[in-house]
Amino acid sequence: MLIGPIAADRRADLRHKVAAEAEVTDCNSRVGMLMRIGDLSKRGCFLETSTPFPVNTITKILIRKGTESFEAHARVVSVFSNAGMGLQFTNVDPVQRHILSAWLRASIETSWQSSNRRRSQRILVGLPVRVSGVNGIGSPFEEETYTQTISAHGASILLSAKVEKGQRLVLSNAQSRATVDCLVAYVGESRGELVHVAVTFVWSNQYQLLWNANFPLPDPSKGRKDAA
Repeated sequence: MLIGPIAADRRADLRHKVAAEAEVTDCNSRVGMLMRIGDLSKRGCFLETSTPFPVNTITKILIRKGTESFEAHARVVSVFSNAGMGLQFTNVDPVQRHILSAWLRASIETSWQSSNRRRSQRILVGLPVRVSGVNGIGSPFEEETYTQTISAHGASILLSAKVEKGQRLVLSNAQSRATVDCLVAYVGESRGELVHVAVTFVWSNQYQLLWNANFPLPDPSKGRKDAA
């Protein structure tokens, strides 16, 4: 059961599964607890715990992942009884934000690689698409190109614009004019003036809007083999 108002809609940001634990301390009482990360985004996280702090509690959070750590102040914005609590980061210095961004970019690429191995079939097809976003120097761009492959979770394309992993783009089908939001999951090698870029849809089932194609479910036996 949800207790208290949600000050920030967690659905506004793409959430990522991150294998890590967090040390969370109430800044007033100095009470600290160790909790498991349910999901993580650029603006906050969800922590799994049966004893959450009350809504609006100001906390200090320390997340350790391997040899790296991320530290910030955060406010409790939602509480789910016997399940966990949602935190919104309130004060993140540039160095810590860089660490967080790197974790999220790595999570996007890992998710994309996993989906390509097990969750959907890729179709080799050159569909005309329009890609828009912001390039490496902060200038808006719009570029006409073709897909290399498409799937139920995204596409691979060739771009002349310089983009980075985790960057948000808008992908449009030039024929149907359907438009969806994507994230750059992978930036590969250059092919002349073009770079191979893989994008993943921000929301699931967007392929039904963008591609006029059906994707068979993968063979479960192949999924188990890939996962081994």
